[in-house]
Amino acid sequence: MVWVFPIWWYTMPALMKSFFEQTFLSGFAFKYLKSDKVIKWEKKLKGKTAHIIATLDAPPWYYKYWLGDPVGKTLRAIFDYCGIKLTKRTYLGSVKVSNEEQRKVWLKFVKKLGKQLK
Repeated sequence: MVWVFPIWWYTMPALMKSFFEQTFLSGFAFKYLKSDKVIKWEKKLKGKTAHIIATLDAPPWYYKYWLGDPVGKTLRAIFDYCGIKLTKRTYLGSVKVSNEEQRKVWLKFVKKLGKQLK
């Protein structure tokens, strides 16, 4: 899976979060198993991988290292719960101060990433 989205206020857009809440449900993405003492579940999306490509209005280094990569941590937790392995995170920014030439470089880079998919 490839997830492409903007980061707004240091997190994913509400519509994307809503997609997870309404789609990644018990029975589809995971299944609770009967247990008397602890919560156990089956990860129904095992074997799948995910790559995040996100734009932001901050430098990627600031987002990842200073803020601690909030979206990456959240999506890793969601995906792990369902059996999906988050393999790569690509952050492009700062969009706000970029110029057309820089955005063309990013598009070329993302196109190259797309060609590497199998």
